[in-house]
Amino acid sequence: MMKKILYFLPAIVFGLVYLLLIVENAGSIEPHGWFILALMIVSGILLAKNKWWAAIPGVCIGIFFIYSGLTNEYMILPEWQVGIALVLYNIGCGVFAASKKKENTKG
Repeated sequence: MMKKILYFLPAIVFGLVYLLLIVENAGSIEPHGWFILALMIVSGILLAKNKWWAAIPGVCIGIFFIYSGLTNEYMILPEWQVGIALVLYNIGCGVFAASKKKENTKG
């Protein structure tokens, strides 16, 4: 059970950041931000069901962050570092979910 909660870690972190931004009135969240958060939640749900391909949206989000962080010079936080972490995390989750699915089908 605890391992399945780890699939939702990016969604939890980004949800808390968005909640903090809303509470502090630091700015409104753009629609693509809500879409990314929803995509992370759906990806976590599917990864918890051992669907390895559910890591693909997380990798795409990470690639988007890398691209956005490298092309925009005026960012407060370096998004490319978050993007690299997301890509590596989602690849690891996908490999773990695939190995769990193989273990479940062998037995």
